[in-house]
Amino acid sequence: MCSKHPKWGKNGELYYIPNNATKLIIGTMPPSKLCNGKIDDEKFIDFFYGSPDNYFWNIMKFLEDNKEKKLKYKELNKDNKFDDIASCKDFLESHNIGILDIVESCIHNNNSAADSDLLSIKEIDLVKILKENNSIKEIFCTSEYAKTLLCVYYAKSIIKEKEDKHYKISFSEKDKSLYYDLFILYSPTRRIFNRYQDNKEVYLKNYLKLIEK
Repeated sequence: MCSKHPKWGKNGELYYIPNNATKLIIGTMPPSKLCNGKIDDEKFIDFFYGSPDNYFWNIMKFLEDNKEKKLKYKELNKDNKFDDIASCKDFLESHNIGILDIVESCIHNNNSAADSDLLSIKEIDLVKILKENNSIKEIFCTSEYAKTLLCVYYAKSIIKEKEDKHYKISFSEKDKSLYYDLFILYSPTRRIFNRYQDNKEVYLKNYLKLIEK
């Protein structure tokens, strides 16, 4: 069964980008439950990264609660999160962050949410979206696979910087306004989140860039 991405944007767009956003978070595709409106669990949020198996909004809530950077990393847990659409959007707007997924439609093989099980992918028109939101300067991929799709479908060039998980990426050979800093975040999925339970400081380090000015 083909899944179409939910239209979670302000005016029925596939993306949510506040006015004057300077940073853009890029993922791949929500689970089939969210795509097909078959949510039977109150723990789901009908928004980006809304699955209870994804800890993105737990991480964002933790960062928001620790703006002074007096972080107690061990306090990051699966029970404290932005748990409704309004609070998620408020966070994004307060930090000038936009959010979207690369995939407009696909087949979730065996209803799996894994990136490796996304088949028959139709990508969004990312370059058009970036041109319409020219205040964006930094891009954050929430997985290495999202970066791979970014390169396959859109990138004209990508250069590795000295800092770990930092790249320079271009979506045009001539238009300098389509050159960006690209950062790869540790995946917020349950599997990767649990892998770093004993080393949360490392896990959170590159997420801090999302709320830094």
